[in-house]
Amino acid sequence: MTLRDYITPERCVFLDTTDKRAALDALADLAARDLPGIDSRTVLASVLDREKAMSTRIAPGLAMPHARLPGLDNTLAAVLVSAQGIQYDPSEEGSVHAIVMIVGGDSGHLQALAAVADTFQDPAVLDRLRQCGSGLEIYRVLAGQIRDCDQPEKLTETSRAMVRQSLALAREIDAGAVMVYTDMPIEQDPAVMAGFDRPLVRVFSRQASPSDEPLPDAAVRLLEFPFPGVSPQSLMDLALLLALARGCIRQGDRVVNVLGFGSPTQLDAVVLSDTDRMFRFFFSASGSNDVSDLDQSVLIRVLQVATELAREGREGKSVGALFVVGDDRAVLSHSQQMVMNPFKGYEESERNIMDPGLTETIKEFSHIDGAIIVRGDGVILSAGAYLRSDLSIPDFPAGLGARHVAAAGISASTRALAIAISQSTRQISLFRFGKRIMVL
Repeated sequence: MTLRDYITPERCVFLDTTDKRAALDALADLAARDLPGIDSRTVLASVLDREKAMSTRIAPGLAMPHARLPGLDNTLAAVLVSAQGIQYDPSEEGSVHAIVMIVGGDSGHLQALAAVADTFQDPAVLDRLRQCGSGLEIYRVLAGQIRDCDQPEKLTETSRAMVRQSLALAREIDAGAVMVYTDMPIEQDPAVMAGFDRPLVRVFSRQASPSDEPLPDAAVRLLEFPFPGVSPQSLMDLALLLALARGCIRQGDRVVNVLGFGSPTQLDAVVLSDTDRMFRFFFSASGSNDVSDLDQSVLIRVLQVATELAREGREGKSVGALFVVGDDRAVLSHSQQMVMNPFKGYEESERNIMDPGLTETIKEFSHIDGAIIVRGDGVILSAGAYLRSDLSIPDFPAGLGARHVAAAGISASTRALAIAISQSTRQISLFRFGKRIMVL
C-alpha cells in the first residue's frame, strides 16, 4: 500500500493559512465527508486529544496528525499544504508546510502511517508540494512521487499490441468504437495510435488525472469513470452506459472493449459489446420511441449514489434501498407515503439528486422502508414511499425479496426504471418493464 491508496484529489487542499487549528479543522472536514456516520467535530476532537498528549510533527516541514475511531473499517488520508508555513509546535523551530491527516479504524492504520513516511523520505516531495497552488496539483505530486515522476508507468508492449489488434478487430466487424480501460495516456503514444481510423474512448478512474497534453485527434474521447470498486463486468456495463449518455458512442454501435484484470498497466482481455442488445431498455428510457422524461445523466447519477451506498453502507452496516426514476405521475399514482415525506416543502432546486451536496442526505434517507421517487429531471419527489402494483411478474428470479418485487412491479406498471440494492448481497438490480435488465 502507498499513500496514493489513501488519498483522492478531493481530499487534497492548498490553504493559505498560518493557523494550526484552522488547518486541522479543514482537514477534519475533508476526511469526514468520506466517513459514513462520522462528522468533522468527532474527527477534530480525536485529533486534538492526541495532539495534547504528543505533537504529531514528525519531520521538518511535515506533520501527521491521526485518529483511530471505533466502527470504521477503512482508513483514509487528507492532505493540506501551506506555502507560508504553519507554526505547528511552539517548542520547535521552523514551520510545517504539509499536514497529512490519517483517520480510520485499527485495521490499516499503521500501514497508512508507514505509507506517509515512505512517501516523504525524499525531501524533494515537500519542495514540490510547496510550489503547488491547488488540491489537484498536490494530488498529482503525491501520485507522481509514488509512481516515480521521472519514469512514469507505461503500458507493456503486450498491452500496446492488444490495443493495436483491437483496431484490426474493429475494422473487421465494423465496430463503431474501441474503448480502452486504463489510466495510462495511450492517446499520447504514437506507437499505439498509428493507423487508428475510428473513435477511441479511454476510460480512466476518478482517482487518475487526465493528461494535460492536448488530444491528438478529435475522435479520441476521455471518459472519467465515477464508480470505484465494481467488478470487471459491471465496469464495462456502466462505462458503456456512461459513454452512451455522454455521446462518446452511439445507439446501435458495436464496441470493442480492451481491459485488464490484473495490473493497471497490463491489458489482457478483449470483449465485444452490442449496445442494441445490451441497452434496448435504456434506449426507450432515453426517449427514442417512448414518451418518457428520464434524462440519462440523472440515471447515471442515481446509479453512482446506489453504487456508493452498496459499497459503503451506513455506519459500517450494509443497507438495502430502492430508487424509482422517471415517469413520476404514473409512479405517484401507484404509491403512498409510509412515513412523512422528508423532501416535502423544499424548493425543487434544493432537492435535485444532481446536487453533490445532497448525497449524504439521500444516503441517510435511502434506508427508510419504501422507495425514493426521483423525477426524470432529477428532482426528488419522495422518500419512504410504498409502491403498489396489481400486475403479476412472470419468471421472477428466485431468491429476491420484497424490495425487488416492488421494483419489478412498479417498472411493469409504469415506464419508470427501478434500482434496488440488496442488503444481504449488496448487489444492485435494475428493473425495466418488469424485467431485471442489469445486475451490478
